Amino acid sequence: MKISLFILIFLAFYSCSKQKSTANLFPSEIKEYYGKQLILPQQIWYFKGEKINVEPLYPLSIVIYYDLTDCLPCKSKEFSLWQPLIDDIRKNNIPVNIIPICASSDNTFFCTLYENNELDIPCLWDQQKDFEKYNTLPSNPLYHTFLVNEENKICLMGTPLYNSNLWQNYKKIIAKFTYNKK
Repeated sequence: MKISLFILIFLAFYSCSKQKSTANLFPSEIKEYYGKQLILPQQIWYFKGEKINVEPLYPLSIVIYYDLTDCLPCKSKEFSLWQPLIDDIRKNNIPVNIIPICASSDNTFFCTLYENNELDIPCLWDQQKDFEKYNTLPSNPLYHTFLVNEENKICLMGTPLYNSNLWQNYKKIIAKFTYNKK
């Protein structure tokens, strides 16, 4: 009985240590995206029906893609979590564009999402889901957030909303890129 218990405890510790050692590795699915160019749709509409052009102010952009055909309350909750990061960007003068893209053929979903949140940046409505048509996206929506350079090449990906270390990595890459451009 004691040997069985010892083996069980050993296996539990071994599996936990194995998980920790692989926790920092990127899934093989994700590695292939680095350096690839994202294609942004040419015509994207602001939810009030006005056409807007995506004219970046800075060389780096955080592109956030939401497919609103999934759980709207879930997306709405996640969407609201961006405001503290946007506040951090403004407070610390982090030179990066924020480009949220919401894909939905239904204007009602898009308007509800945008009106239920207090984001004070424009959100783009991709009615035809062109972003998804032009780009191969990872199956996991947690990897539908991208840090891209001025050529729209992916430098980093993954949502920093639930991972402060990832947000620090975003800021380090932005700072390094900004410093190298001077």
